[in-house]
Amino acid sequence: MRLLRSQGYPLLLAGLFVLAAVRRSDLPGEDVLPELYRRAIFQPILAQVAPEPGGDEAARLRDELAAARHELREAREELAKSSALDAHLRGLEEWDGRTRRLRARVLFREPERDGIRAFRIDRGERDGVRLGMAVVDGVAMVGAVSKVEPAQSIVQRVDDGNFRLEVEIEAKGGAVAGIAYGDTGGFLDVRFLRRADGVEPGAAVFTTAYRREVPRGLLVGRVDRVRDADRDDVFEASVEAAAALRPLARVEVIWSE
Repeated sequence: MRLLRSQGYPLLLAGLFVLAAVRRSDLPGEDVLPELYRRAIFQPILAQVAPEPGGDEAARLRDELAAARHELREAREELAKSSALDAHLRGLEEWDGRTRRLRARVLFREPERDGIRAFRIDRGERDGVRLGMAVVDGVAMVGAVSKVEPAQSIVQRVDDGNFRLEVEIEAKGGAVAGIAYGDTGGFLDVRFLRRADGVEPGAAVFTTAYRREVPRGLLVGRVDRVRDADRDDVFEASVEAAAALRPLARVEVIWSE
């Protein structure tokens, strides 16, 4: 209160004087004076009476704002990926409208051991999840369901050492079929390619229609290089996974009925 007596009263009197002058003034620019009064007189008085929140409160507000921005960014990314997948499916010649999608949240990654790379999601048997169903991040296949529980499931990543999937590689002269084997570091090996002509680096690798649980046309990866290690005219392609395979927050389980 002593501070208000020593500083507040003179400031208040000065403010009243300025306000009276504004009301009586006919000078050009008088509409600017109330704003000057607010900044020069009124705000300093309020700052003395009601100071800004303390350090703990300000830190809490900053944390809440950062969390809200993070959630908004995730929601926008999820919407963009979902829209891209929808457009991709509708663009496929084989798409017949019977493809089903189920959004899932990634709970945590399973410990990596002996080439096992997997993660757990919050969807299970009660949600309609079945063994072998494809799991995608946008248009990119992340893996397939390898274990189903009532409320949760385990997803085997495409670079898991035990992952197997029939695929087709885009090539000049027609697609080339092969079997994709999970490798390390976000890569797969596509083996048993009967020809390598027309298969170029960057060529897209898609799922086929051999497994009902996995819709045809999902993007698995892109060719890094082609080789014939045994020189037996049976080729292999090293393929970089299309999915980032980083710690994911949300994915979609997808299948055809």
